[in-house]
Amino acid sequence: MLLKLLFNNRYQSRDWIGVWYKILKERGENDLIAFVRSNSSKEQRYTFSHSEMDGTSSIPYYMEKFGQKNCPPRKMDYIKKFSVLDTIKLTLANLKVSPVSNSVWKERSNEKITDIFQYARLTISKEETDKFDDYCKKNKISENAILAKLISQEIFPLLENEKDTHTWLFPVNVRGLVQKKNNYANHSSFIALNIYDGISEEEIHQNIRSELKSFKYLGLWWVHHIGILTSYKYMKKLSLKASQSKFWLGSMSNVGRWYTDENYQHLDENKKDDAWFFATPGSINFPISFVIMTLNDQMSFSLRVHPGIKKDSVIFAQKVLENLRKKISTYN
Repeated sequence: MLLKLLFNNRYQSRDWIGVWYKILKERGENDLIAFVRSNSSKEQRYTFSHSEMDGTSSIPYYMEKFGQKNCPPRKMDYIKKFSVLDTIKLTLANLKVSPVSNSVWKERSNEKITDIFQYARLTISKEETDKFDDYCKKNKISENAILAKLISQEIFPLLENEKDTHTWLFPVNVRGLVQKKNNYANHSSFIALNIYDGISEEEIHQNIRSELKSFKYLGLWWVHHIGILTSYKYMKKLSLKASQSKFWLGSMSNVGRWYTDENYQHLDENKKDDAWFFATPGSINFPISFVIMTLNDQMSFSLRVHPGIKKDSVIFAQKVLENLRKKISTYN
C-alpha cells in the first residue's frame, strides 16, 4: 500500500509527458505549439508550450477563453479497465517502438524553424466537408485513413527511400483511461501508423483499428513515464539517443469535431466563420506536422514542413494542401 501511494505521488507530481518537451527545449529544439484562429479577414496568434498541455486540452482551454461555457477536456470514447499485471505486460511489450524504417530526405540541411507561425493553412467549405463525411460513412472508412494516404502521396516524393515503409506518429487522447490531477496536462499517447507507396485506404483503416484495439498506446503512455522510476538525467540520455537514431515521417493528428455555443465570441459575429489551425513543435525527427480539425462542420488543415528537409517549405506545404483539397473533392 505504501509503495502504491509513493508511486502515485511521484506519478502525479508532474506532467511527465511534458518533461520530454522541456528536454527538447534544453537541447535547442522548438517546444511551442502555434495556434492560429482566423476567418476571411483577420487572424489571432497564440503559442503555448507542449510541456504544459496537448491539443485535446488546448482546444477547450481556448474555447473557454473565447467565451464558450462548460467545455472541459474530452475523455476517450471507449474506456477499459486494466489490471496492474496487464498494464505491466503492455508496457514491457512496447519498450522499443520505432519507425519501420528511418525516413531519409532528398534535401537535408541544418536549417531550423525560426518562425513557428510559418506553416500552411487551409479550410474547406461546409459543403465540401459534408460530402467528404458522407463518403466516409457510406463506405465505412475513416477520414483519417483517406487523409493519411493523400498526405503521404504528396510527401513521399521528398524521400530518398520513397519505396520503403514509413511511419507516422498518430497521437491518441488517453484522458479517462488514465487521469492526471491537472486535467489540462498532457494526456496524449500515440500509435505508430505504417504507410508505404501504393497502400490502400482500406489497409490504412484496418491498421488504425488494429493499433487502437491492441491498446499499445497505453503501454507507450507508461513507457514515457520512465522518469518516475529513473531520473531527469536518464530521460535526457534517452531523448538524445532517440534524436540520433529515430527519424519518423512526421506526426499526423486529428483533434476532432468541435462546435461553438452561443457564448463563444467569433472574430466576426455576423459571419461566424472562425477556423482554427495548430502546428506541433516539429523537429528533424518529426519533420512533417499535419493537423486536422473540424469546427462547426468545416474542416481545416495545418501543415508544417521542416525547413531542414525542404527549401521554401511553406510554399511547398501550401501547394500540398491545395492538392489535398482537389483530391478530397473527388470523394463524393
